[in-house]
Amino acid sequence: MEMRGGPVIQESEIEKLKHLQVAADTYINLIENGAYGVRGDTRLQLLSEYRILGSAVKELLEIYEAAANSRGRISRLRFVVSRSRLHDLQDLQDRIEKHQTSIELILRTSISEKNAERLARIREYIGEFTMRFGTAVGAQTTYGDLLDLRHVPQEQILGQAAAADQLLVRTEGTQDIEAIWEKTNELQIQKKINEWLLKWLSFAVMHRRLEEIPQTYGSTFEWIFDHDLENADYSNFRKWLQEPRSGLYWVKGREGSGKSTLMKYIWQSPSTRKYIEQWQGSSELVTAAFSLWKVGSSLAKSQAGLLRSLLYTLLSQKTDLIPLAFSHHWSLLYRRMQDATQDPGRLNPPLVSDLVLALRKLIDSRGDSLKIFLLVDGLDEFEGDINAIVQLCKDIASSSNVKMVCSSREIGYEIFIQAFSGSPTLQLEKINTEDIEAFVKGSLESGGVAIGGKERAELARDITKRSEGLFIWASLVVTSLVQVPLEGDLLRQLRRRLEERPDGLTGLYDQLFRDIPNEQKEYTSKTLQILLEWVMVQTLYESESEGLESIPLRDLCLAEGKMAEVFRDPPVSKDEIAANCKNIEVRLQTQCADFIKVRRMGSGGTNVERSQLRVEFSHRTVLDHFEIRRARLRDFTKMTDLNPSLSLLKSVVHRLKILDVPESRQAIWDFAVAAFVYANNVESVLANQRQRDLIEEADARVGQLNASNDDQREANPETPEAEVNREAEKARQDASNYIKLLTELDNAMQKHHEKLLKTGDDWTTRTYLFGSKTRKDKGWQSRQLARVHWSNFHPTISQPLSWRSDFLSLAVQFGLLRYLSHRLDEDSKVVRSKKGRPVLEYALCPLDSLNHDLMSVDVVQKLLDNGARPEYRFQGHTCWKNTLEWEDTYFKTFTGNVSPRETERRAKLRLKVFNLLLKNGADPLVRCSLEARDVSFEEFLNKYFRQHDGEDLDAIKAIVSEANDKNERSWKTLLASFLGLL
Repeated sequence: MEMRGGPVIQESEIEKLKHLQVAADTYINLIENGAYGVRGDTRLQLLSEYRILGSAVKELLEIYEAAANSRGRISRLRFVVSRSRLHDLQDLQDRIEKHQTSIELILRTSISEKNAERLARIREYIGEFTMRFGTAVGAQTTYGDLLDLRHVPQEQILGQAAAADQLLVRTEGTQDIEAIWEKTNELQIQKKINEWLLKWLSFAVMHRRLEEIPQTYGSTFEWIFDHDLENADYSNFRKWLQEPRSGLYWVKGREGSGKSTLMKYIWQSPSTRKYIEQWQGSSELVTAAFSLWKVGSSLAKSQAGLLRSLLYTLLSQKTDLIPLAFSHHWSLLYRRMQDATQDPGRLNPPLVSDLVLALRKLIDSRGDSLKIFLLVDGLDEFEGDINAIVQLCKDIASSSNVKMVCSSREIGYEIFIQAFSGSPTLQLEKINTEDIEAFVKGSLESGGVAIGGKERAELARDITKRSEGLFIWASLVVTSLVQVPLEGDLLRQLRRRLEERPDGLTGLYDQLFRDIPNEQKEYTSKTLQILLEWVMVQTLYESESEGLESIPLRDLCLAEGKMAEVFRDPPVSKDEIAANCKNIEVRLQTQCADFIKVRRMGSGGTNVERSQLRVEFSHRTVLDHFEIRRARLRDFTKMTDLNPSLSLLKSVVHRLKILDVPESRQAIWDFAVAAFVYANNVESVLANQRQRDLIEEADARVGQLNASNDDQREANPETPEAEVNREAEKARQDASNYIKLLTELDNAMQKHHEKLLKTGDDWTTRTYLFGSKTRKDKGWQSRQLARVHWSNFHPTISQPLSWRSDFLSLAVQFGLLRYLSHRLDEDSKVVRSKKGRPVLEYALCPLDSLNHDLMSVDVVQKLLDNGARPEYRFQGHTCWKNTLEWEDTYFKTFTGNVSPRETERRAKLRLKVFNLLLKNGADPLVRCSLEARDVSFEEFLNKYFRQHDGEDLDAIKAIVSEANDKNERSWKTLLASFLGLL
């Protein structure tokens, strides 16, 4: 019987469920006893599927029996589709259908046709009940008088919808793994696991630096394979390649001597493979190269990035060794993929310790039957524990089946001298004279210098001699000689200009800056400061996106624009920006060519979007030079409104506002994260508006730029009093614009979040399967999700909607104290009134993909002062306990990737935070999970902070000791009371 379309529980249905349960139990017994010839892993799979199916049927049977025992038809239907059972029923349907499919898949490939007939009967039972079950669930939207969904918490409904969405936005690698269930061939499964682990190792800019190193000029560097060349400055490279012994070859040289170009030539030259064959013999050879890059993203200059790149390249050539190198991760994925009850999920980023172990396994895997040739360029570009990278190179090169070529600067890096002094070596600036001379001759000729061949050769020799082996010095001097038209005695004028050029790069850069016309110095200084800020931000930006080593011309154009442009509605259009970009490109090439270059990353054309123009320092030495001259550069922009970080923040917000439809959620989140990092820098500048780095100020005072008195007066024409007033007004205006920009950022991100939930102008319609029927929600879910704040929808990290994340939640993760203070000024209860995950926990436990080094003690103090409490319990755990467990993961991640000094800084920061939390009610006797063990806070301290000291650690130990003593006294008192009662 049915009433108003609703199903009624029949006794026959319950009997069929019981029969299905008995059938599942019977199959379990048969398979356990070896029936049907099923063996090994297939047997275990099948048993697992039948047990879970039996469990799901049992639960559904209990619900139906309870419903059948209820009084009246309406009450029975209410019981089945009630709010309390709705989620359980949907979950049971999913589980039954999921495991039914898995059983079909296993039986189809492993069991005979006779057993397939039995399976068909099971499918018939399941089909009937899932269809009826689906109808019951479907009643929720048809029979509102029986189930009023208005009383179901919206958060619960959206939470389930968001969880489904998270499955749709998984990484490409995870989607590939899930697709494996369509193929049961063991080799295909193994291949997919290998592909996923290679993707796990790779990152976008892995080979970017090596690709962008300039090619050799003409026949330069061909001498590296000369058999006869050898002297005190050069251990013959060709002989080293051929000789049977392994080890390390060190290419050393001064900055700008051409080390990276030589390393790229060695890597690409067929001669390398030709001469190494003698060492290789009958063994198999695999090769890999990586170029560290200070101006790149964090992975481009870290030990993790180096190891991931080398392992990716090597294992791509020897995929059969992936299960050996990453045995734990490989078996983990294999188990997940063999068990339909488990979600393959996503792996955490590789730890340095795991990468080192994998490389060691790979090197030792085949003994002498596998030879490995490695090339690592730019060890001096490494950021982290330099001792760790040196020891790593020595350990790798000590293997009998590895040859390794490394390059680095020598001056200022005594650790390399000590470590590699016994290795074959090459002092590049001592033996590249002929290469530089050939380059200079060609440049003078191509530059149209109208002098005779003999005079040109003499001038080239003079420039080469003055260069002292520095390619970059020779290049800059030649450019400066030929770029200004000359009349009269050309050779004499060229020699006079050459004589005016100072030796060494430091003096040359100073002079080139000084030679810039006074009316152009302001623009050049402004651009250099923005580029310096861009580079500095990249060290804080934990992203694997491409192009972080250079700023898009479009972004530079927006950064240099007026602040009012971004607040216009609509803001400056794309056409206006394209026209401005063209003007700025010309200006950069005419006014800043000695220091900055514009690079075209895409194909030709005039469209800025297609051509992807990017702006970067012309050489690493330019960055090094102006990093310590920021104060002097600021002198030339004092009369402007320039704040480099604020300008870059404005650029990001502007791009978001003119973006039509985002390519993906990941794309807009990249914008947002960059904006928050810029915001962190803005706050630092505003907090120290009138402070200047002492070294920079000293440089400026002694005239490192050799500025004349006229230049000094032009750079700073104000009286001291006028300067103080102007800077105060500028700081006030910057602070106001900063808050406005963050508001614009939040609004723009929310609009794009809504766009991603639409198809064209219409809300995306979701289709749901109810048993054998499908229904569309007419965009209801999309409209509901659009009302939720965009910060709840990270592209790769699942955040339960019960967290109720908001803009402030993100701001505290990036240490934005000024913004937090602004929000507290608007609403003093904003911290205490937030529902869901507490604001303090966001500050202490940022999301995995965000930078973890922006934690601010001041932000934590501000939150504690305004009602945040470390013992606040959310979803069963306190903020304090979650913090300790998060710290455990954090310490594992950065260990080995940073210098001892940086490790000490981070440890002291954490100890200050712990001290604050303990003073504000955190339990010093708390226990937390550490590597699957339940440990005390005292054990946690001993594990991670035993090598550190300081007043904060002393204060923490005192608090813990006092708490332990108090706890012990309490127990003694309790025991004495108990004994007294006896």
